[in-house]
Amino acid sequence: MARTRRLAVAFLASAALTGVFAAAASAEPLSVATAATQAVARPLTLPPQGESADATITPEQAGAFAKQRAYFPFSAAGRELRTGGAAKTANEKIVGGTKAAKGDYPFQAALLRIKRTAPGRAQIVAQFCAGTLLTSRYVLTAAHCFVEGEKGKVEGVASVEGVGVHIGDPNIVEGGDKILVKRIVVHPKYVTGSNINDIALVELERAPRADIGAKNVTVVDLPSEPEYLPANGELRIIGWGKTESGKGSLDLLETSVNAVDRSQCNRILTSARLRAGEVQKSLDELSFEFNLNASGRKALEASILQAGGAVTPQMFCAAAPNDGRDTCGGDSGGPILRKDASGRWVQVGIVSFGVGQCGKASLPGVYTRLALYTDWLRSVVEAPSAPTPTPVADKKPGAKPALTAQKKKRSE
Repeated sequence: MARTRRLAVAFLASAALTGVFAAAASAEPLSVATAATQAVARPLTLPPQGESADATITPEQAGAFAKQRAYFPFSAAGRELRTGGAAKTANEKIVGGTKAAKGDYPFQAALLRIKRTAPGRAQIVAQFCAGTLLTSRYVLTAAHCFVEGEKGKVEGVASVEGVGVHIGDPNIVEGGDKILVKRIVVHPKYVTGSNINDIALVELERAPRADIGAKNVTVVDLPSEPEYLPANGELRIIGWGKTESGKGSLDLLETSVNAVDRSQCNRILTSARLRAGEVQKSLDELSFEFNLNASGRKALEASILQAGGAVTPQMFCAAAPNDGRDTCGGDSGGPILRKDASGRWVQVGIVSFGVGQCGKASLPGVYTRLALYTDWLRSVVEAPSAPTPTPVADKKPGAKPALTAQKKKRSE
């Protein structure tokens, strides 16, 4: 709570958010990484080629989604999140990070919890998630930043009235641009609890100001993915949050981790989840219901490790060689990056979730595989922008929208 109060004081002392209600903008293409001319062997960081990842969509499906721009039932519903839910945790930090220099990550965005004070204006309450500028009107982020629920159930979604975006400066207060949000689009197959298809887009009311130097991020696709996720390849993570001293920081932090063997990561994290209290309770109930003895119970747990797990084909893992570097709570929705041959950053994933304590090398962080979603992203961002709706006054003036903001780290 102390960090939230400090952020509220710091942000409220700065200029209020300003939103320019613009006319419909022309569609922009994605910036996609180019695959190497020579084929690259599939690394162990990715699932086997034949393993199903129920996230890719055909061009025909993408076209159908584009025609139904409000297909996700909560994309413009304006419902506030209810309290509770599996995704609600305390904001944490980029563990082991150092301050990023201005201009190093011109695509990085902070998602802000705001309180609207007048049409087109708002005050900032806190930073709760991160994202990247995909086009001049869309920010790429994680679905769990907005959707609350567990075990596949959706209990609520954040209202656009309570969300703003900062972009263009590593310090949230001192510079950059603040923009209101027009629409939140969550992947239609996002699964709460398991965080499958943990990806979302935030449509901005307007493009960032030209003078701040914001640039669109380049994203990986399926042909180039093996090249950008080699086993033990160095990756960059960035985000805002607490420092190791426990004090809040308004500066963007950066550090490096390495891509790790996906199968090994799945075994480690699934084993850790199997030891969690609520999972053990469920296994106890199954053992009782089907009269399993100790050996039968072990066989049941072993079958879970073999047939499923915490890390699905829509995800990959990364960790530092030693304790002390990781993503955590407030970094949700932010990018994990790798440089191409020219030194340009390419986004390969989105900060999604973790198991246990942040910063433990033995417990890798889990990231959404961005390469699976280029068709879906195009279906949204390359369609003509819908006209901006007329702002509607809040039904409950002064009410604070609740938001889940958080890369989950469980410490049961």
